[in-house]
Amino acid sequence: MIVNLFRHTQALSVLSVFLLSITIWSGISYQEYSGLSNGISPLFDNFIAPILNYTIIARVIAGALIFWQALMVNKLMVGHGIYSTNTFYPALLFVLISCASPQFMQLSPSFVALLFLIIALQKIVNCYLVKNAHTLVFESAFLLSIAVLIHPPYLLFVPLIWIGMSIFSLGEWSYWVLSLLGLACPQIIGFTLGAYFQIPHLNFRSLFVFLDKTHVSTEFSTFDFLSFTIFGIAILLALMEVISSLKKKKIKARKSFVLFLWLFLFQGVYLFLDPSSFSSNLQIVALPAAIFISNYYYYKRATAWIKTSLYILLFTSILHQFWV
Repeated sequence: MIVNLFRHTQALSVLSVFLLSITIWSGISYQEYSGLSNGISPLFDNFIAPILNYTIIARVIAGALIFWQALMVNKLMVGHGIYSTNTFYPALLFVLISCASPQFMQLSPSFVALLFLIIALQKIVNCYLVKNAHTLVFESAFLLSIAVLIHPPYLLFVPLIWIGMSIFSLGEWSYWVLSLLGLACPQIIGFTLGAYFQIPHLNFRSLFVFLDKTHVSTEFSTFDFLSFTIFGIAILLALMEVISSLKKKKIKARKSFVLFLWLFLFQGVYLFLDPSSFSSNLQIVALPAAIFISNYYYYKRATAWIKTSLYILLFTSILHQFWV
């Protein structure tokens, strides 16, 4: 039933993802942000963190943001023709993986910045076969730069812009210039406002502060390890499926998945270098994981194994909200 629902039925799929997002993120398992980012994300600390003191507003923002991100992930895969028919597997799996552990469900700088990374990836993928992609290149760089401004460790994802340009054959010098301008504009505006209003730590050096910080330790429960093991196996199987089937995919899908594999690689570097606790970075794991696992479910037939595994992922996430 669930397999067929998220494979074809758009209205019910949207409603299901919305209810799942609001029920879990705004209701059952919302966790208050554990504190300021210790100078790592000054823009977030000064402008967004104060809003989180109002619990009701923070809960509404959390539910709305995870739902919006889920829709954007789905649009990335379906709206740009990577999947040929409508499906809501990417949105469903993004929410499920984001809910893999309730103690990690926070409105953190990484979580807020992730929305801009997702939309930036959409712009890059949309460059395929566009005769004049200058606007798309500038917009993708601009959006990713906003993500960096919100959470500077996202600086590690900046090379995805140029890798995407190379993958989609955008080698003209004008594209490179526009990408640099797109990256520079939000930073110049942000640092100018920081100097004018004397906002603490909001300066050029803030881009690299995270490299000097030590990692914040994170404690995991027994169910955390169980949940991560189940989702880790699913990600590994899905990753193997993507790599083995690359040559069989259509050109745009193949190029897009190569970009997503690079995203998966940079995600590993990000998790290694970002000193924030893992509890604030689970959502960045959910992005490539949802893309790869949804590919596995989309192209496999509705066998008993597919149905069973999807139910396992669903019940693991939901059960964990009540058994921490």
